[in-house]
Amino acid sequence: MDAVPLSPPSVAFTIAAVTAEDAEAYVRAHIEFLAHTYEPIAGAAFGDARRAEFDQRIAHLHDDIAETTSADAAGREPFRRHLIARDSRGDVMGVASAGLGAEEWEEPHLGERWFKASTDVVLSHLYTASHTHGTGLGQALLDAALPGRRPAYLWVYDENRRAVRFYERNGFVRDGLCSDSGESWGSRPMSRMHRL
Repeated sequence: MDAVPLSPPSVAFTIAAVTAEDAEAYVRAHIEFLAHTYEPIAGAAFGDARRAEFDQRIAHLHDDIAETTSADAAGREPFRRHLIARDSRGDVMGVASAGLGAEEWEEPHLGERWFKASTDVVLSHLYTASHTHGTGLGQALLDAALPGRRPAYLWVYDENRRAVRFYERNGFVRDGLCSDSGESWGSRPMSRMHRL
C-alpha cells in the first residue's frame, strides 16, 4: 500500500502500510496510545502491563508483516494489515489494524456467550495521538483500514465515550455481545459493535 497524503486544516499526515523498519516505532506508539487512553479507566498499572509486552508485540507484528507480504504477493487478503500515520517530521501520530477472522482472545474469554460476528472482518485497533483528535486523522485511518465503508466489527470499552461516538458516526452499532475486558485490561465493560 502506497502512502496516502492526508491534509486536514493546518496539519499534514501520511498513512502507509507498516514495514519491518516501522515495527519498533509502531509498537512503542501503540503502547503509549493505549496507556493514555485506558490508564484513566483501568488504572496506572495498565500502561506498565502493556509496556512489559513490548517484545511479544514486536514479534507478533513481525509475523503479521511477513504474512501480509506473502498474502499480497499471492493476491489474497492478509490476515491483518497494519497502518501507520506519521506527521511531516516522521513522528508516529496514529496506528490501525484490520483484517480477517476473529480476535484470538474472543472465544476463549467469552466461552459459551460468544457467537460469530456478522462479518469476518475485524478492526483490531485504531488509536491516534490525543493532540490530533479533531484533525480528521482518526477518520482517515478508519477509511484506510476499512475502505469503502467496508462491513466490519470491533470491540470498544463502554466508558470510552469518544470512541463509541466516533464509531457510531461511522455506522457501527452494538450487536448485543458484551463482556468485561479481562483482568489484565482492568476488567472494564466492553461491547462488540458492527457495521453491515
